[in-house]
Amino acid sequence: MVFERSVEPGSDARALEASIVAWLRERLDSPSFGAFVAVEGGRVVGSGGISLYDNPPGPGPTTREAYVMSMFTEPHARGRGVARAVLNALLDFAREAGGVGRVWLRASEIGRPVYLSAGFEPRDSYLQRHLDR
Repeated sequence: MVFERSVEPGSDARALEASIVAWLRERLDSPSFGAFVAVEGGRVVGSGGISLYDNPPGPGPTTREAYVMSMFTEPHARGRGVARAVLNALLDFAREAGGVGRVWLRASEIGRPVYLSAGFEPRDSYLQRHLDR
């Protein structure tokens, strides 16, 4: 079984968790944040979030972008389309919000194939996808 470390050894995982909880509480009712879970047999087996934000006007037709975050699938549920279902819900959320041109994320080695097969392309240290594609 393969796991990827999300907290570096020696760091304060409880403080990080408290910071994340506070950050999420501030955004849960915001139309610029979406979170989705996959449920199987009454248990959450996958989850992910997306944050929409505005950029200053530039040469492109859109000024809004979205960042996909905190994607996770329980190890026993991997390889069964859980992450893809959550990702599709996040992309639909961004489309329905309107005006979002680019969606980007930082991928783990485990997750990278899921995003590449969903149309994301490598760009520097992250992956990106334009919603019109």
